[in-house]
Amino acid sequence: MKHARNAAPGIIGVAQNVFASLGPTGKAIAAGVVLVVGASPFGAWNAVADDAIPLTAGQVVEAGPYEVAVEKVVAARTLGDVTALDEKNKLLIVVVEVKNVSDTPGIPATLGDVVPAPAGAGIVDVDGRPVPDDVPPGERPTPRIFNIDDSASIDVINPDLSYRLALVWDRTGAGDPAEADVRLAGLTWIEEGFSGLMSQYWLATDEVTHSGSFAVEPPKEPGA
Repeated sequence: MKHARNAAPGIIGVAQNVFASLGPTGKAIAAGVVLVVGASPFGAWNAVADDAIPLTAGQVVEAGPYEVAVEKVVAARTLGDVTALDEKNKLLIVVVEVKNVSDTPGIPATLGDVVPAPAGAGIVDVDGRPVPDDVPPGERPTPRIFNIDDSASIDVINPDLSYRLALVWDRTGAGDPAEADVRLAGLTWIEEGFSGLMSQYWLATDEVTHSGSFAVEPPKEPGA
């Protein structure tokens, strides 16, 4: 089976997998370790992003089973029939080119792990609450993912095929952002889970690998 060329487990990814398999005592010990890590400078998303590889439009990045290239970031009221979850909000859309370079179908959720909600763009969660820019990747809202051409949702990313997709988040309806910080996070391949209940899957590491500031295209539709 082909896997990504950057499939070495990250610290956070391994910790997540271990933690899920621990009993109550083990989890209590692990929690103490998490507190120490969280107190370090690397516990903040912004600190990690400062060390990330610069990301530019069209740059191909290998992440798990995917090759991902961020094309652009767009502010909009709608994407075809797709609207904000709350009518008072608007959309932030990250347009990406994605190719599954593995031999196994991928699920959109793993792509959502690779492209966390951008910072600096007024993103809100499903309850309409603003998401602070320093919230780490694993705690940021996941996108809704659509084919850019017909706004249809997708449920699989097939091997050896390229897709042009829209990753969509709700954002505050007050004004339009001029720039957004797009950050990519890693995935690690788990051949056999520590718990023995799952095997052969991609796990989000929540570690920022690439980061770049993108100009946000303003809305084109009237009244947006």
